[in-house]
Amino acid sequence: QLMRHGLDLRVCGPIPTAPYLGLTADLLRAYVGEVEVSGDRRRSQIVPSPQKRTSYRVEGDRSAAAFALAAVAVAGGEISISNVDRASGQGDRAVVDSLERAGLKFFEQAGGLLVRGPVTRALEA
Repeated sequence: QLMRHGLDLRVCGPIPTAPYLGLTADLLRAYVGEVEVSGDRRRSQIVPSPQKRTSYRVEGDRSAAAFALAAVAVAGGEISISNVDRASGQGDRAVVDSLERAGLKFFEQAGGLLVRGPVTRALEA
């Protein structure tokens, strides 16, 4: 049993990508069960438990999608981006929020987003 004694993870130093710590905790919960995360996200404790067999869908990379979004924002047109969840826990989801405030149109579709541009207002980040 891999997690017979559990696991105690501690982050030392600055936390530059806090949203990704949440994504990591979600993944651990899918495979080993209970994960307790401190309020400051510096400590995660995995409760001793057997591993579970499970399927886990890894969502698309928001950083990579940002380039295509920027192109549509400037040049106009329409693109479809698959495997991107609007409610993502990735920190780069802020790109979508900024571009939407500037007038880029986002439509949820099966498995991703349909995006129409160009932006209609100045971009503020």
